[in-house]
Amino acid sequence: MRERFDAGTGLVAVGAVLLLVSLFIRWYDPGGDAWAVFESVDLVLAGAAICGLLAVAPRFGSGGLGRALPVISATAFAIVVVQLIDPPPVVSDSDLATGAWLAL
Repeated sequence: MRERFDAGTGLVAVGAVLLLVSLFIRWYDPGGDAWAVFESVDLVLAGAAICGLLAVAPRFGSGGLGRALPVISATAFAIVVVQLIDPPPVVSDSDLATGAWLAL
């Protein structure tokens, strides 16, 4: 039995992978990656990326996780935008680096 794979599913999967990868790339220069700069926001973003990947998986996507995907995506997007506009105090004088733009 073939599973249906549409453009929306692919876009969610690519976005979730990019968000997860961005956590390991430098967000602020000088400063560091998301794991070094953020206190708990990094865990929320990692959780959102993992939930996004699970939501598009055929085995898990038909449940409540698939229905919650718009809320998960909007929350992750809002967190990233807030961190771009108002960075943490540790890196308040730093410039944005690749990881921040990749997460967006």
